[in-house]
Amino acid sequence: MKASIGESLGDYTRHEILSTMESESQKIFKENHPKFTPNQLIETMSRKGIKFNLMSREEAKKRITENTYYFKVGVYRHNFIKDENGQYSNLDFAHLDDLAILDMRLRKILLNMSLDLEHSLKTLVNSIVTMDKLEDGYQIVQDFSTTHKFDLSNMYGIYDKRSHYLNPVKNKHSSCTSVWVLLELMSFGELSKFLEFYFDRTKISKKRLVYPAKLIRYAKNVRNAAAHNNPIILNLSGMTSISPDPKIMQTNHKMGLDKSLYRNPRINDILCLFFLHDMYCSKGVRNHLISELEAFKKRCMRNASYYSNNNHLKELYRNLELLIDYYKFK
Repeated sequence: MKASIGESLGDYTRHEILSTMESESQKIFKENHPKFTPNQLIETMSRKGIKFNLMSREEAKKRITENTYYFKVGVYRHNFIKDENGQYSNLDFAHLDDLAILDMRLRKILLNMSLDLEHSLKTLVNSIVTMDKLEDGYQIVQDFSTTHKFDLSNMYGIYDKRSHYLNPVKNKHSSCTSVWVLLELMSFGELSKFLEFYFDRTKISKKRLVYPAKLIRYAKNVRNAAAHNNPIILNLSGMTSISPDPKIMQTNHKMGLDKSLYRNPRINDILCLFFLHDMYCSKGVRNHLISELEAFKKRCMRNASYYSNNNHLKELYRNLELLIDYYKFK
């Protein structure tokens, strides 16, 4: 029997052809979300009720053309409500621009905190392993690699021609990797898995590792969002509630944070990062963070009047101030 055209093409070729064919839903989506020029974007925002009183249309156009882009700024409109006609209430483009700037600054602070924490926890684990008479520093790497199907070749970038920065380490250590080399090269996400693994494995200093092992996965979420420039000040209310760790809940209670806020998964991730940073980073590192947080709090207050009619954002910033003050004075 003669093969059909589809059969004669082969599975791979059929897949490639089908993947390039536009579905009806894709066609409709494109029609509803066409490419817009800056002027068209301004008009579209205006039709949705976004005002240009605090920042003129020309200034807004310059912002989304030279300093940022609409998708990066426009996403913050979800922090504002619409009226019964689907129009945004009390929303000016300047509000979106201000939130985008604040979020950028917050992401930088959270990313720096993540880097501080990563260094401190790697130092802690290195110290514990060094004092552990049951570890030779090598077998633990093999056991972790086997348990978590961790590919050491990927860590060294053996299959990546651009990995010349790692060549000196790779040439010397890739054939027999020690835990101190592993800790130096592994990512934050890999460190998260390793801490959980090592907590279950070690017989010493378990109390020093209990909170990193339990909470590092939440701090990792913040680190990834900040590193990839994902918006932080977004969807901070109305999400599915979670039950934070009892120690985190106790700390939140001391700070006076609103319970409905810290049960939000995004807020919980941030609070876990703060908790671990406070517990494991040095005094000098903490003092530097306090200076950054104070500057951020001051910047938040610059345009506080923008959000006088937005109870959600007012409550968010009030709790953020409580968090900063607690971290500073505790």
